[in-house]
Amino acid sequence: GEIGFLDNVPRDGYYYAYESNWGCCRQVNCCNSSLPWPEGKCWTCCPAQRHSPCTYNVNHTIIAYRTRDFQAWESLGALITPAMRNPGTVFVPRVIYKARDQRYMMWFENYNATNPDPAKPGLVSYSIAVSSSAAGPFTLVRDGPSNSAQFACGTVQGDFDLFTDDDGEAYIIRTHYSSFCVGRLAPGYLGGTGDTASLPARDVQIAGHPPGD
Repeated sequence: GEIGFLDNVPRDGYYYAYESNWGCCRQVNCCNSSLPWPEGKCWTCCPAQRHSPCTYNVNHTIIAYRTRDFQAWESLGALITPAMRNPGTVFVPRVIYKARDQRYMMWFENYNATNPDPAKPGLVSYSIAVSSSAAGPFTLVRDGPSNSAQFACGTVQGDFDLFTDDDGEAYIIRTHYSSFCVGRLAPGYLGGTGDTASLPARDVQIAGHPPGD
């Protein structure tokens, strides 16, 4: 699955890795070319993965590990399980620290459960869980389809990251092929303010394929 990292050394001495655990999924490798990217055209296998019953299953968990030295790792087990959330496919767990009330905010994509609200075009949505510790336990406070974290960055979900600035302001950076959308989060980090900016992607352009991000 996908992994998000948190540097929590100033608070408890640990680095944390949060991963969307796809269980029994086997590694997908459908690229036989020895040519470098993009000449090898390995990206052509991606559509086949999208229809995999494993990749888009609803049994994913979010697991976590922590380490002090990137050599010895401690497993923290499953922090988010299917029983805790609405049915959907979990991608991209990201955790940031909210200093004003000493809480850890985990955003993740619960695909299908948090699709955009048709009544609110221009919004995309994600799930959020909160904890007083980077190690958990986490409690869901936003989880679709009617109670998702929303922000104005296009009309579809996508891979993203979170960033907390030195002044306590937090931002979400979402990718969608040809551009990045940067959105300012509200003070509670539970959604967007509507304040956004768009930045063009700088990836290699491939004929017949959407620009990368």
